[in-house]
Amino acid sequence: MTEFSFPPQDVKAVNPAEARRLFEQANHLWFEEGCYHLVLPLYLEALKYDPTDPVMLYQLAVVLRAFERFDEAALALEMASLHQILLGKIGRQLLERRKKWLLKHLYHAPPLPIPAIEIDLKQFLSKSFHYNEWLEIAIAASERRMFLLAEIAYDRSLPFSKFQKTWEAEQARRNNQSDIAILNNLRPSARQLFEKANHFWFKEGRYHLVLPIYQEALKYDPTDPVMLYQLAVVLRAFERFDEAVQALDTASLHQNRLSERGRNRFDMWKKNILQPPSYTPTMPIPAWEINLKELYSMNFNSNNWWAISAAAEDRRMFLLAYETYLSGTGWYDSEILKQEEELRRENESDRSNLNYMRRD
Repeated sequence: MTEFSFPPQDVKAVNPAEARRLFEQANHLWFEEGCYHLVLPLYLEALKYDPTDPVMLYQLAVVLRAFERFDEAALALEMASLHQILLGKIGRQLLERRKKWLLKHLYHAPPLPIPAIEIDLKQFLSKSFHYNEWLEIAIAASERRMFLLAEIAYDRSLPFSKFQKTWEAEQARRNNQSDIAILNNLRPSARQLFEKANHFWFKEGRYHLVLPIYQEALKYDPTDPVMLYQLAVVLRAFERFDEAVQALDTASLHQNRLSERGRNRFDMWKKNILQPPSYTPTMPIPAWEINLKELYSMNFNSNNWWAISAAAEDRRMFLLAYETYLSGTGWYDSEILKQEEELRRENESDRSNLNYMRRD
């Protein structure tokens, strides 16, 4: 049997659509067909196209644990936790609960008559096990969250009737449906992720976190022109101008999703983003690594703060620009305060623009 290892070594170019296709195919085999012997390579192949997807990493942990690859299961859970910022609040809470359960029961895997990783449900059901053996199989499968197998095995554990349904079998069926629902509930909506990234960008200055969240949001709605526009703003600020132009081009292709007023505003703001920033003065640290809270603790002189503020304004990172403006000037008067307030208004204006583009 071919051995498949986690984490996958030959990670491919990120392709969320292909990752999801493979993931759903594997889920169908796991939850609906019981082709357990086929699922692991599909889950691992899906991760090659999207190696930071926390939902796929969680489900892979479930599968690896069922297949008694406990250390790899723990690693998959750890990696899912590292990328849980890509989930919404409910998703993070749900992942934390499921993670605790899996870690608590990580090594609790009662034996099956053949290795779980080799089970093909159709062939497995043709075997002549005693009803007591079917009961043991059902318990072992249930402990491994292989609930489709557990459901059928519980019914076959009845000594007198093939047609009587057990309470345990019905519970296993519900658990199987619950596990499917968990995967769906873990995933946030595109809008939830977008608003989360916007909060980091406009309200907290956690610039080091925003790009993967904007990109994750677009996985769920890759033609949303407002999200594409804001992604272009961020890419431009992060010195990835060619990618910013590409995001704007894609947004333009789908601007029919905007109202007429939204399209007019988009065309106007798009011209601003298409103007390449000078990227001077140079920031003391890369823009994409900046966490505003940590920045305050750094021992910069007034020249450094001025450079940060000026560069941030050029990149439309207006929160950072006005937060560092006074430190860069070294003094202030009414005119200086007026300029700082103007930067503050620019930040609010950019945030409001995203809403205006959506309004009818």
